Formats: sequence, structure tokens, C-alpha cells
Amino acid sequence: METKLEQTVSATFCRVLEQLAFMFAEPAGRDAFASQEGEWLILSIGFSGPLVGALQLVVPPRLCIALAANMLGMDDDDDAAGDKGLDAMKEVLNVTCGNILTELAGTDPVFTLTIPEVKPLDAPGWAGLLEDGAAMGFLIDDHPALLRFGVEGSIP
Repeated sequence: METKLEQTVSATFCRVLEQLAFMFAEPAGRDAFASQEGEWLILSIGFSGPLVGALQLVVPPRLCIALAANMLGMDDDDDAAGDKGLDAMKEVLNVTCGNILTELAGTDPVFTLTIPEVKPLDAPGWAGLLEDGAAMGFLIDDHPALLRFGVEGSIP
């Protein structure tokens, strides 16, 4: 059974993707991704204020290109979509984090967000996230993704 926090994070992520990128995400069990191979990117954004923590998103590079294409109204094979893919995914992470924090803390508290970072993720890193009970699996237009919202302390 999902906790209220997991429900909030999941619903917010799905809503942001739909409204910002015209893409549909649906929650999927992490066990569905155990055999996923290939390249992975991990995007991270930190936050501080009344809550302190980070939001991480793990995606295949091809999802970044598809996302940029949707946001820019072009085909996936357009060079501009490939060039803008990481920036588009960083923007989704940034907007998702801001929306989650607003859902959890309301509109009055002020949060500071870090600049989103992107790094390659190796197979052991992928496997570690799959075992992390806080990571949530999604299928985004048939592309696998993992999302992890980590917060220090308790949420009021």
C-alpha cells in the first residue's frame, strides 16, 4: 500500500509530465524493471527550507529526446530534440520538485532548489535504486523511469 507521501509524489510527477510535456506516466512496480539494460542517466535536484532533501530521476537517454520533442513540437529524430533533451528533462525535474514541495508544505514556505545535475548511472547504481524501497517505478510512454523523493526528518 502506498503512503500519502508516495501518492503525492507519484500523482504530482504524472501530472507535471502530462501538463508540461504531453506525456503520460503510469506507476509500475520496480520489479518490472529488473531486467532493463542499456544506458541510464540520473538527474538530481536538492532542496532546502522547511524540508531538506533531494529528488532523483533515472531515465534512459532516449526518453530525454522524446520528452524534448514533445515539449518543442517536433519529431524524435530532429537534431534539436537531441540537443535539448537533457535541458527538457532537467526542467521536468525542477517543476516536479517545486510542485511536490508545494503539495507537501503549502504555498507560504520558501524553498531553495539546487541546479539540476545529470550523471551517467552504471548497472550497479541502477540495481541499487531498484532495491531502494523509496524509489518508485514508472512507465512514461513505454519508457522506464525511477523516481526517488528523499527528505530528511519527518514531513509535517
